[in-house]
Amino acid sequence: MEKLKEIGRCSAAEWARAMGYGENRNGVTTVIKRIKKTMPDKLQIYYNTRPRLYEVAREEN
Repeated sequence: MEKLKEIGRCSAAEWARAMGYGENRNGVTTVIKRIKKTMPDKLQIYYNTRPRLYEVAREEN
């Protein structure tokens, strides 16, 4: 989550490159699915079709 927060709004492919997965975003897709299931309030998803953009949700104090 910290790495995604650093790079801001991005696609799964961009996140995969930032995390060192290269062009293979399958590992990142699995991580995104887990985050959506366990912490849906932590991840903001833009667009319903591809390319989807993901961003860490802002914390409200």
